[in-house]
Amino acid sequence: MSKSRFFKGLVVLFGVLLIMSLLPASASASGTIKLNPGASLTIGSADVSGRGGSCQLPKLNCKGASAVSTSSKIIRAKTRATLSGKGSYWAKVGGRFFVSQGDSGQTYGQARITISGISYNGTVGALGIAAGKAILRMYVSGGPQKDILVAAGSGAAAQSFQNSNLSSSVQMEVKSGQAYDVYLEIVAAAGSGSMISPADVNFYDAGKQASYLDIKVDILSSGAPVNVGNPGNGQVFFYDNYQCVTNNPNDWMSFNQGAYIADLTKWQVMGTNQNWNDRISCMKIGPGVNRVIVYQHINSGGSTKTYTRTTANPNGVWSLSGDWWDNSISSFRIE
Repeated sequence: MSKSRFFKGLVVLFGVLLIMSLLPASASASGTIKLNPGASLTIGSADVSGRGGSCQLPKLNCKGASAVSTSSKIIRAKTRATLSGKGSYWAKVGGRFFVSQGDSGQTYGQARITISGISYNGTVGALGIAAGKAILRMYVSGGPQKDILVAAGSGAAAQSFQNSNLSSSVQMEVKSGQAYDVYLEIVAAAGSGSMISPADVNFYDAGKQASYLDIKVDILSSGAPVNVGNPGNGQVFFYDNYQCVTNNPNDWMSFNQGAYIADLTKWQVMGTNQNWNDRISCMKIGPGVNRVIVYQHINSGGSTKTYTRTTANPNGVWSLSGDWWDNSISSFRIE
């Protein structure tokens, strides 16, 4: 290679690198909201999405597709099934927000999350003994979901479902240091019986789709953590908070030496419809306790780990933050 060609190559490479350095970094639509009552956050762009679906055997008698546009906040899905075919396709799009501590040290609160400007347009048809269903919903990762449209068809020609400028809200507890994904999701499912009776669910072709305008997060109330003290002789405290403090009076449990909890799904979080399975994030082991054995699954199943009061940790305070066991305990034994 001649020197001139070599230097020309360097110049081109330098130019490319310079242009790349001047381009804006990939922007995230994520926002951060403080746990101050009355705080509000609007997310106008989409930065989280997904799509997928499948057909069951015989696959020749089922076809489907799904698509997402984050720039336009549009989701599309369709499924068609004939002669014993069956399938379901889905797409989702939304925004992510982060929660930070309030100005007065608040670490938890109640938030109202709203998706506004929701529009949808599609058809559901199912002849004979076939059946089709379209579901449009909003949901929050680790939180509630809410159906916006449930359109079902059975034994009828295609029906149109169309609406615009809708809003949908859910209310849930949020915690500082956590990220939450808010989605608008469309699911198109179709199934046909043994006869040649097609089912066709279409929120995909020729302008058929679902979309939204923006997402708003409002902090309704918030509170600061409370330290309930240390366990006494033979006691162990379990917490939902990774710092071993309580976000509210229901976020901790106390058990005595000799306790065996075989199934945390049966232990209800007071005042909620949730349970303690995969919820423990911290524990305090009191004096006199030899060890706490935790298990991945109910009835002592799966992986196991033992926690004790040690020389390096004489107070027996174990935060599971960043540990594989964080929110992964389904049963435990105190010896």
